Amino acid sequence: MGDEPKVGKSLDGTPGIKGQNDALGVGVEGLAKQGIGVYGKAEGEDPNNKAVGVKGFSFGRKEEDFGVLGESVGQAPGVKGDNSRGGPGVEGTGYRGPGVRGTSGSGPGVHGKSLQSRSPGVHGEGTGGPGVRGTSDEDCGGRFESQKHGQIYLKPVKPEFASDGTPKLPRTGAPGELLAVMGPDFSCTLWLCVVQSFPLPHHPSPVSWAPVQLGPAVQGEV
Repeated sequence: MGDEPKVGKSLDGTPGIKGQNDALGVGVEGLAKQGIGVYGKAEGEDPNNKAVGVKGFSFGRKEEDFGVLGESVGQAPGVKGDNSRGGPGVEGTGYRGPGVRGTSGSGPGVHGKSLQSRSPGVHGEGTGGPGVRGTSDEDCGGRFESQKHGQIYLKPVKPEFASDGTPKLPRTGAPGELLAVMGPDFSCTLWLCVVQSFPLPHHPSPVSWAPVQLGPAVQGEV
């Protein structure tokens, strides 16, 4: 690329700046010693049209093919997104692979921080699959820390109850799943899926749940 900065502006929906490379190079490159290498800003107010500051597509089939790739060799993140109006700073959508993927040699691969109380730092939403998945070959799949609340929150479901007080739980599930249930007296119980479903000629058999036996309740003081 040349040393002269390029400014692109579009008024009809076409890209202001378009970079294309059919070989192994870079279509658009941004380099900054102190400021911002590439800056995208969207000011759309039309609710029917989504305004995007920077958008990347990838049609590659390899893991190293990305629509947008950010790299950092220091302490700063490779890609950073900010939003002051309540929306996500960075949004990723994946049709066959992950919507957002972060890799780090020492720090976190993906770091999300919320500046507003009760707003999540990272939000995962799944359609037909897990919203968030954590795996590790040598350590825990997930680690959760909190000083003023529980480390993990399971939002209780409010099912119907049989005449003997037994909750009517889901027919589907997998052994190892935990389910928090809110009772008619607003007390919460915990259930573990213990028997998997087996295929039958017309429909699968339901899974089985067992209550987790808890000790006496202790009132919080701090």
